[in-house]
Amino acid sequence: MSVKTEYEALLTKAEELRKDIDDEDRVLNYRKQEHSKLVEKRKQFLKHSSYLAQRLFQDACKKILSKEKEIRDIEKSLEGRRKELENIEKRIRELEEKPSAYIEEQTQIMTEELRKYIDDKELVLGRAITSIMLIHPKMTLVSDRRGSYYIPDGNVFISIESLYIIGTNDFYFKQQLYTETRCEPYDNVVVNETKLFKNYLRLFYKTLRIKIEEAFKEHPNFRVNFTDNMTHFTIELR
Repeated sequence: MSVKTEYEALLTKAEELRKDIDDEDRVLNYRKQEHSKLVEKRKQFLKHSSYLAQRLFQDACKKILSKEKEIRDIEKSLEGRRKELENIEKRIRELEEKPSAYIEEQTQIMTEELRKYIDDKELVLGRAITSIMLIHPKMTLVSDRRGSYYIPDGNVFISIESLYIIGTNDFYFKQQLYTETRCEPYDNVVVNETKLFKNYLRLFYKTLRIKIEEAFKEHPNFRVNFTDNMTHFTIELR
């Protein structure tokens, strides 16, 4: 199961649990109201001395005991559901706030796809001797009354000669990735990555670099060399 699939499954399960908890809460409150009515009715029977009143009193006692068992069972079920929901919400927060598992998964996939791409294009890349590749966030064109501009959608790609060749496509985090400011006097929109997204990209680039370097350490035909900022690397013929 991919990290995104796990995340979406957890969101669905959490929503189902919240609904079940709400439903059980309503049932519990109703049962407690029934219990209170039975207790009050039993008090009334105590005020009468007839045989019928005694029978009705005993019957009310039995119903009260049965109702109390129902209440305990529902409370136990609710406790279990709330604990399960708490654990699920904790895991959701981990996946949202600590993207290391997602980065580990996606960089591994990208590295394997890059290896396959280079093996498939070995003649073309070999003739070029050195090919420059760029790692960058995928940008989406947005147009509105202020004009057209590009915003990041969270996914990361590897490009060669402005051609997207490999990338992620299931970025799911909901944190803000960018801010918009207007540039006077033309009122152009300037997009700036948030600090959170910059940190995310830095970790993504670092992890991807480690995996690519390891994957090509023993490659028979090509070697890789990264620039210091980790956003560019070259594929060089050995």
